[in-house]
Formats: sequence, structure tokens, C-alpha cells
Amino acid sequence: SEVLFMNYIQENEFTKLPTLFDKLGDSNTKEIIDKLDRKGLSATHWAAIKGFPACIDILHKYEANINVTDPFGWTPLHAAVVTNNTDCVKKLLELNADIYALTKDGESVFDWPVEETVLNILREHIREHIDGNEIRCTDI
Repeated sequence: SEVLFMNYIQENEFTKLPTLFDKLGDSNTKEIIDKLDRKGLSATHWAAIKGFPACIDILHKYEANINVTDPFGWTPLHAAVVTNNTDCVKKLLELNADIYALTKDGESVFDWPVEETVLNILREHIREHIDGNEIRCTDI
């Protein structure tokens, strides 16, 4: 089941994931959904690296931890940013991935050279959340 699960992720077979999860049942799905493979990556990491936002969406619907970390403290958002997978960056942010998460080396998603498009997505996300939570003088 784990091998089939990871094969579905690697091949972007997101339409087959719900059937597999239903066959596995809740407890078995929870056991494998965030499990790290021999390379230390979860299914969500792989989907982010390969650029499969639909897989990320399905994994999230089945309660995958969107902020799961690898042995170095990298989250799927770190992986999506470093690989410049803009659609996955957008999807992870939409699902409330932690934009401020730090790796074990203290690196954030802003610490690597990435495409301007990715930086703009990250900046816009922060702007939207600051504007929505900003306290104005008239509110006091």
C-alpha cells in the first residue's frame, strides 16, 4: 500500500488517491500520509517538488500535515519555493502553509535565490495577511 501510494504521488495520479485512501481506511491512511520515505521526504514534499498542486490538495483533504518537516526541517513550502513550482507555492499558501517556518539551519523561504514570480507570490501573501490583520488608529 505504501509503495502504491508513493507511486501515485510520483506520477501525479491524484484521481486514484481517494480510492486508495478509502480502501486503506482512516487509521492506515493516517499512518502513511505523512510518513517520510527513505530519502526523508513525505508525499506532500514530493508533490511540491514535482509541481503537483492537485496531489497536495487531495493530501490535505485527507488530513496530511501541510507543514510536515523532513530531517533538515524543510517543509513542503520550502521545497516548492526552492524548485520554483509557483502553482504549488500558491496551493500551499492557500492551505495555510507556514510561510515563516525555519529549517534546522534557520533558513526561511526568503533565504534562497528563486525566481521573481515566486518572490512576488510570497510577498503578496504576506501583504494580504498583514492588511487583513492590521490595527488601525480608528479601531483603538
